[in-house]
Parts: sequence; structure tokens; C-alpha cells
Amino acid sequence: MNSLVIHNARVITPQSILDRGVVGIEDGKIAAVSSDKTGNGSQQMSGPAIDAQGMYVAPGFIDIHVHGGDGADFIDGTVEAFEVITRFYASHGVTALQATTTAAPLEETVQVLEVARRWKQRERGDGSEILGVHLEGPFLNVEQCGAQLPENVYAPSATNVHPLMEYADVITEMTLAPELPGALGLIRELAKRGILASAGHSQAREKDVLAAIEAGLTHTTHIFSSMSTVIREGPWRIPGLLEASLVFDELTTEMIADGRHLPATLMRLVLKCKGPDRLCLVSDAMRGTGRLVGEVFLVAGQEVIIEDGVGIVPDRSAFACSITPLDAAVRNVIEMLGLSVQQVVRLVTRNPAHVLGIEARKGTIEPGKDADLVIFDDQIRVVTTIVGGEVVYSLS
Repeated sequence: MNSLVIHNARVITPQSILDRGVVGIEDGKIAAVSSDKTGNGSQQMSGPAIDAQGMYVAPGFIDIHVHGGDGADFIDGTVEAFEVITRFYASHGVTALQATTTAAPLEETVQVLEVARRWKQRERGDGSEILGVHLEGPFLNVEQCGAQLPENVYAPSATNVHPLMEYADVITEMTLAPELPGALGLIRELAKRGILASAGHSQAREKDVLAAIEAGLTHTTHIFSSMSTVIREGPWRIPGLLEASLVFDELTTEMIADGRHLPATLMRLVLKCKGPDRLCLVSDAMRGTGRLVGEVFLVAGQEVIIEDGVGIVPDRSAFACSITPLDAAVRNVIEMLGLSVQQVVRLVTRNPAHVLGIEARKGTIEPGKDADLVIFDDQIRVVTTIVGGEVVYSLS
């Protein structure tokens, strides 16, 4: 039985932050959590010990929307790309993630799903756990395709849905435009299979969103980005997907907190509307994350330049994914919104676990849950990442 003890830590639990906290790990699970006032906690539990030296110990970060990093992208559809990406994000405190695709020819998407299926069948690797695949497309609205190529987005049909549903065992989320013909039937199918249906890259109006919620829609993708907003029809104002995302409690949402996609005021608005329980931070990070300013990468078949802390299309007319991993997003929200570490950590741990329906085993530091943990300092600099009780990243 593998065991590990982390002591002398500020342990972020669902209720509070435990000073001089101790976390005991056995066989990949959290075995015990306590506050040790005597300083002997590590001696009271068996196994190797990590002295956190007064740093924070938090649940491992969960990124439900990430495309790539360190030069690789999940749409590459190779084991090597999966290896590069999972190792890279482990160094940023991410213990679990969804491998997110961009809209691509159907055969390329199927290749990603095939690699993901093989990946999940292998032994645990040396990086972040892949929870499943988040299909961001191809069922998007061409009027809101953003950095996605218009020729790769279209309405769902039996012909193009069936090849994807052959891999329902590894699909954990699908972003789609609920106003498209056939979308409501697909949402019902996703809900029946336990796959998260999320609205995004959409021109939906309020009536479309309400119909989608009735069909099983529960989430919206990167709020404010590539989504419809209020329009006027004569004197009447018609809410869009943005307003529905902010107002309807049936919907959770996610926010790119790179300080570029949204200014502080809009981030405050999202948090004020959704509250502390219905909002996740995501990276939406692309293959250029971790690379040099000025480098050019292909994202969804289009050239993207790393510039001013974000990925941007060459004519500077639009953003194209972020280059900000979740540890930096946590730091941004703390600094820009003045929230506490405990408040922001919830947005990258407990909330995404709830959105994906895996809160029984991930997202908080409690006995019986997976030993997915991250140790970081006051500047949110990741020092150690632990996945399933195994150290997969150490700064030293």
C-alpha cells in the first residue's frame, strides 16, 4: 500500500483553511485530514512525508476546457501530444483536465477520441489525469465560430453524430449551438448518456436556451466569448445566450480569467450573477501556452500569434484561445477581484468537479476522495503536484 503524509501546511478544506494542517494519503486516496498544533502530525501517520513549509495545500486544479500547451494540441490526435500536454499542465497544478478539441474534419476528431480511449485504458501517467474529451464543435453556429474555421462547423445530423457517439465512453462534454436544427435532439441524447451539454459559439435567443434547458442543457462555454447578446426587434429587446447564462440558475458557466478576454468589471458581473457555486475558471489554453511572445501557431487551422499575454489572430481583430494556465488564472482573479485564495480555489476545484458530476471523488480535500493535490506558495507558484497519491511534478 502506497502512503504519503503532507504536514506543516495551510490545508484548504471545504469549511476553512487548517493551519499546521496534515493530509494523510493511502493507496491513492485521502485517508485523513487534521490540524496539528503539536507539530508531530507527520509522526502520527505512516509513510514518507512532505514538509509543506507553511504553504497552501489545495485540491488539484481541474481544467474542463483546455486545448493544448507547450507546442502540442489535443487535435493533433497523437499519444505524444497527450503526453506533452498532461506533463505541462501538471507543472501548473492541474491534476485533471478535459482534452478539448476544436472544430475539425470529422476524421480528425474521431482520431482524437480513439487516442483518448487508448489513453484512459493505460496505466496512470506522469502528468494530469485526462477525464475525457470535451468536443468544442463541430455543431457550432457559423456566425459565432470565432477562431474556428467556418467550413468545419455545421448542424448535427444522424450522419455526423453517429461516428462521434461511438466514442460516448470517452466524451465527457460537448459544446454546441442549441438553436441549430437537430440540436435539441442531440442535447437529449447527451443528457441520456451522462455527457455534459454546453451552449457555446451560438446565436441562441432566450426561447432557444429555454428549450435547450428543457432538453437537458446545464452549462455554457466561455461566457461573453462567441455568444449572442441582446438584440432589438422593433421596440422589443430579445435576450441572447449571454443574458440567459447570467440569469438562469439552471445553467453553470465558465470564465476565461486571463485578464485579456474579460476586464475586471465583466468578471465581477459574472461572479455577482452566478455566485460562488455556478462558476468555473478555465484556461481555454492553446498549444502556444508556455512558449515565447511573437511565436505563431496554428489553432483550429488558423494562424495565431502570441502577443500581449494572449493568442490573437494576425489582423488583431479577435482573440483565439488564451495562453494562461489555471494557476495564473487563480492569481489573476485574486489580484483583479480582491477575492481570497479559498474563494478562488473553489472555482477551479469543487465547482468544475460538480459541473462534471465527479464531486464524489474529486474537487475537495476530504477522506475517501482521490489524492489529487497541489502545493503552492503565497504567489500561487506551484511547488508540488500530486495525482492519485503520486508526485507528478516538483519544483525542486
